[in-house]
Amino acid sequence: MKIAFVIVLLNFSFFAYCQTKIGYILDSETNESIPYTNIIGVNNELKLISDKNGNYSADKVMNLKPNDKIVFYASGYDSKELLVSDIVKSEYKVFLNQKSILLEEAVISSNVQKEILGNKELGTISSKFFSEFDPRDFDELGKERGIVLAITEKTKFNNLKFYVAQNEFKYVKLKLNFYSVSEEKTFELLNQQDIFIEVRDEYKGWVDVNLQEYDLVFRKQEGSTKIVASLQWLESIKSNDESEKFGINAKRAKKRNRAYNFNSQYGLGWRFSKFDLAFYFDVTTFK
Repeated sequence: MKIAFVIVLLNFSFFAYCQTKIGYILDSETNESIPYTNIIGVNNELKLISDKNGNYSADKVMNLKPNDKIVFYASGYDSKELLVSDIVKSEYKVFLNQKSILLEEAVISSNVQKEILGNKELGTISSKFFSEFDPRDFDELGKERGIVLAITEKTKFNNLKFYVAQNEFKYVKLKLNFYSVSEEKTFELLNQQDIFIEVRDEYKGWVDVNLQEYDLVFRKQEGSTKIVASLQWLESIKSNDESEKFGINAKRAKKRNRAYNFNSQYGLGWRFSKFDLAFYFDVTTFK
């Protein structure tokens, strides 16, 4: 009887140990879940992203100090900065407010031009999302690869094309993000809604994305030095256990045109390097 009691106790302890604490990202008005919310440590190494149901691993938040700060941001919502202690008090539920949408005035201009922003030329390099030099675990959500764009006029983004040079996955889900980058290297997400891109069956070549339905109109922000357009890794299914390569074609450049992010929207994780990704937009500019 004593032996049976010990076995039951051990099983209970193991069960309790295996439980994973779940947090929730919710709309403050509708109480609906917010998928793929970025969860970024301001003064720590935390970088998470909520899943398609708005859930995130609260265990990693529990391991931080009570006074550590975390920022939550998602497409179409105001970003929110909270102390870890406040998140714990709320039982790991975080509510975000919808952004107030300022409608652009109708443009009447005699100078409307079709242009290309980005790089159409193929190179001999692959800019991979994951590599043997990566300091983080494979397939971590939220990694980004993108390009720096110079925008001086009001610009409407009509279409995106990028070239997949390496692909060992049955399925990859990406999200297209646009950021305004300030002189202090802080990144503000400009998207009003999520733009998802799916690549299937180890496809390699040009990926064509029609952006007309999203009405993406941006202009240079006050205090901003540039805009970054990036692809963010959300989900994947490997073709086999050894699958790890997925990369965008690139070539060397004279300027730091490639942007990539490991850690934080506050500049700690963003880096710029002298490469041009095969990644470009068809745009309309209004002058």
